[in-house]
Amino acid sequence: AGGRIESSQLRVLASVSRPLGMALDEGRIYPALAGWVLRFEILLPPLRERPEDRPVLARALAERLGQSLGRPGVRLAPGVIQRLRQEHWPGNVRELAGILEKLIAFSPAKEIRLGELVEILAEVKESVARIRERQGIIERQTLIEALRSTGGNVTRAAERLGRSRAAVYRLAEKHGLPLRREY
Repeated sequence: AGGRIESSQLRVLASVSRPLGMALDEGRIYPALAGWVLRFEILLPPLRERPEDRPVLARALAERLGQSLGRPGVRLAPGVIQRLRQEHWPGNVRELAGILEKLIAFSPAKEIRLGELVEILAEVKESVARIRERQGIIERQTLIEALRSTGGNVTRAAERLGRSRAAVYRLAEKHGLPLRREY
């Protein structure tokens, strides 16, 4: 107990989908935190902009996921690698990892084949389409309710929705809603 001070090292790795500088400019991140996090910023383009990285990343993810799912040594057929390279991956690495996890978890074979990937991709795309459709319905209903509760007043509806007037006009146009006073 001689008053010795022990130092410890803290390392933080953070991943964001937008540049942190934008969040700082918008006041969405504390300046002191941004100062620490932005000291060693590594900009990495999204997966959709790096098709050459997809095969290496897919193999590494498959190996790691195979281990964690009790399927060590599972491989991706060349056709699978080629198809993974061609996909757009709007959900970035997380989306790729999710697809590979499903493939590895549900395929009994030691080598994942292209047909299995095609099935999983079709299921996922169908699910995403349903989610977008549902979001559109909810968005439309929310806009109608905001307009009804404000008597069709776009400014008050925008305030209620936490959006700009221009955004309300765009939403109304998107959903084919005439802006009139009798809501």
